[in-house]
Amino acid sequence: MKTTMTRRSFAGLMVVAAGTALAGCASSGSESSAETEMASEAQSADLIVIGGGCGGLAGAAKAAQGGASVIVLEGSGALGGTTAICGGHYKFMDDDLLALLPERTAESDELLKPYLEMTDADVPEDYVECLEMLQQQISEYLESDETREFDSLEYWIILHYLGTTGDQLDPNHEVVAPAYDLIYPAYANQAAIKDWLVEGGFEYEAFGNNQDAGGPFSVNPTGPVAQGGAFISVLSTYAEDAGAQIVKKAKVNALVEDGGRIVGVMTEDGTTYMANQAVLLASGGFGSNAPKVSEEDVRWEFGPEGLGSCEPECNDGTALEAAVSIGAATSNMGFNQYQTFSANGLATIETTIPMCMMASKMAVNKEGVRFRDDSMRFGTQSSSISLGQTDNMYYMIGDASGLEAMGDLKDRYEKSGDLFVADTIEEAANAAGLDGTVVAAEVEKFNSYVEAGEDPDFGRHFSERDSKIEGAPYTIMAMREYVQHTMGGVMIDATGHVLDEGGNPIEGLFAAGEAVGNLDGAQRRHGDNFAHILYYGCLAGETVAAAVNA
Repeated sequence: MKTTMTRRSFAGLMVVAAGTALAGCASSGSESSAETEMASEAQSADLIVIGGGCGGLAGAAKAAQGGASVIVLEGSGALGGTTAICGGHYKFMDDDLLALLPERTAESDELLKPYLEMTDADVPEDYVECLEMLQQQISEYLESDETREFDSLEYWIILHYLGTTGDQLDPNHEVVAPAYDLIYPAYANQAAIKDWLVEGGFEYEAFGNNQDAGGPFSVNPTGPVAQGGAFISVLSTYAEDAGAQIVKKAKVNALVEDGGRIVGVMTEDGTTYMANQAVLLASGGFGSNAPKVSEEDVRWEFGPEGLGSCEPECNDGTALEAAVSIGAATSNMGFNQYQTFSANGLATIETTIPMCMMASKMAVNKEGVRFRDDSMRFGTQSSSISLGQTDNMYYMIGDASGLEAMGDLKDRYEKSGDLFVADTIEEAANAAGLDGTVVAAEVEKFNSYVEAGEDPDFGRHFSERDSKIEGAPYTIMAMREYVQHTMGGVMIDATGHVLDEGGNPIEGLFAAGEAVGNLDGAQRRHGDNFAHILYYGCLAGETVAAAVNA
């Protein structure tokens, strides 16, 4: 194969090769030498998976277990993608989860009552029946003697819809909310997927409740491989044990089309992989492509260098662009979820520790003043806690309790220039380059709000875990925004097929995971996204296996 071959000429040649291979015919005498060379070099399988993350491996595992041949093409040198470096919070709905719910309190009851005030006009038409069922469930629950907090499939679905539309977004920036017929099957079938994972060694424990975590009650993976890596461990073992071939450092940059059907892919090194049945696009988002993020999310000024990212380097949108080039429709490309990490540190899970330790405290910008709800609840972060502030930075103010919880990380963050510790608020603020007098006044005001249980400035909800900032030594942590998750991607239908710009399914092309743009809307909800990542990955794999066995 000539390395100078363009994508356009490659696609034209492969239409011929693909047609021959799928028809099971011998090569004709009219084939050019280039066509013969390409056909002989091409590898094939029933399912070609682009990306070795959670969605891709779920599809690979289900297809291989069902008897289909599978090749997984992972662009980096390691499996897992974003899943491998995330917390792994996971939501499903069955009796196992209900048994883990926290004890019912008067506060948890009060937080249910606003849902009874909602009307049909508050949700799209396809969610109305779900909302009405939820309201009936809540009414019955409030009259019952149930001892645990409330949860239900309908509650989960309504929370997902309300959360993904965003609560602090530019009203002129259109959000494509997830359709009910896409979300319902993913959530209704999640318990069965969870059981399948457990059979493979997946272990979990309770993580958070509905209100405090900013989303539905979920679990956290535990066991020998914890957090997001637990999914990758189980799914990759399932896939490989069933015969799936995994190829690393194989970055896909083109899709092969034949008569409107996707029949294969091409990697950057020129290798072709033919799909007897389908291709599963599960390449992740484009968070590591700073120019692309800046181009798409026009709500913010990111500066000439753009934002850093905590996504893998290969999450640059190359495969997504390949799908767009053959006519795939996209949605929510202008929305991203941003996460805060230490300003000079690495964007990893480990650097979220100080953020979590001080989540009950307050945050100020470079001018030393509070500027929004600083509770750090997951659902408040998509429009970002500090984007739009000077240098896209903010500073977390804490006390001795947070410092103690930080443990051995204290020295690391002091050396990196992120953490400033002193006996007074003023001294810590001055060391961080802030106006100590201004910050001290903000802390005094914040403490009065905590004591009163009400935040008249930004409406922050104070829970039992929140406390005043008092007790030396005082800490200030410099934080910066990073891209954690890109919300935009291709659009799919309820069968998992990618849609073209006319709303028609593209034959032979499925998608799952962060590469999909019409399942999460403007932001992810805590614990939700693994449900649809797994479901649509599994659905693609099962569909291919069924076709092979038909």
